[in-house]
Amino acid sequence: MRKIQGLSRPGAVVVIRTSLSAAERAVKRGPTDAGAWERLGRLRLRIDPTITLNRLPISKQQMVEIAKSLSFDSEVLIMDEPTSALTESEIDELFSVIHTLRDRGVAIIYISHRLEELKHIVDRISIFRDGRHVSTDDYAAITMEEIVNRMAHLRHFEK
Repeated sequence: MRKIQGLSRPGAVVVIRTSLSAAERAVKRGPTDAGAWERLGRLRLRIDPTITLNRLPISKQQMVEIAKSLSFDSEVLIMDEPTSALTESEIDELFSVIHTLRDRGVAIIYISHRLEELKHIVDRISIFRDGRHVSTDDYAAITMEEIVNRMAHLRHFEK
């Protein structure tokens, strides 16, 4: 995880990655960091911040990364394929955290090829193909067929 510079508030955007070395730095402060307990509690996570991160499953490591972002008062999170290594129950836990963050006013950019996940967490969808913006729509106003067509360029669409 890293701060993106050049914004009006330092640390306003945090990129979430599953990088162990970055995540370990979030937890290694151990029991002296009372804020770690508070950040994990805000997300309703039962993770002991004194445990070395490499002893946690990947899903918990991701949750620690998200909690760490709260210490920067992040307004936007970018999650790139966050469920790729998670089980169904871990995905449910991640979605619960995403809903908690959304309810707190955090904007989440969620990058995924798993279209079935969208219905659980998405308000708006932006489709990119070959690095170019194709469309942005309210999720409720677009069908799965239209999403797939726009992603795969099965029919000409420009918006």
